Amino acid sequence: MGSLFAGQADKTLADLFAGPQMAVVPTEIVHLAEPSAAASHLTVQIGNAGTGGFTWTAAITPTVSWLAVHPLSDSDGQALTLAITAPAQAGCYATSIRITAGDPEVKDGLQTVAVRLLVAELYPTYLPLVVRLTP
Repeated sequence: MGSLFAGQADKTLADLFAGPQMAVVPTEIVHLAEPSAAASHLTVQIGNAGTGGFTWTAAITPTVSWLAVHPLSDSDGQALTLAITAPAQAGCYATSIRITAGDPEVKDGLQTVAVRLLVAELYPTYLPLVVRLTP
């Protein structure tokens, strides 16, 4: 009995069995907060756009006091949780999270997520309500 392979017409066998490929979403985070606000929690998805699997590690570069990430290492398909705690001083803050695959053979195995924090006093603005009554 023969064997049958159903693939994709525009792909070669090398494309179909190319191994793991790191996919990180989002690659940029911009967060707005008031000074000394409670921590905000966001996630970064670390997936695999290829075949097989891989492990990864995360590091904040440069290290900052207003950002924490958890876990610092895991495997593909797991999310990275960010805790952003706004400093007391208003201003613009920036750092990045470097995510590195455990195996150098992983395609796109080094990715960076840019993180920017904008700290400002936020004041509510009240606008008048104008209603037109028709007879």
